[in-house]
Amino acid sequence: MASEFGLHVPTEAEHPSGAIIGVARVEAMTRKTAFRPSRWYMGETGLWLTDRTPIQPVACRGAQGLWVLPGEVLRQVRAAWSVAQGAAR
Repeated sequence: MASEFGLHVPTEAEHPSGAIIGVARVEAMTRKTAFRPSRWYMGETGLWLTDRTPIQPVACRGAQGLWVLPGEVLRQVRAAWSVAQGAAR
């Protein structure tokens, strides 16, 4: 990823864990039988994301699959997203 896209790839110690680090809009969902070719595609179902916005990490214990954020976490994510949107302008 670093060489192909010219990105800084953090070391494992630098990766946040137990946190929400971004917000995105689901543009489409595809099944393995009809997916767009991509080396990033794994599993039976793929979510194609748009309007991706990195945010300051918000602590949150995750879960498998899609799940609803606890109210306080959602409030913090919305606040962080708002700050990120303002900084992007």
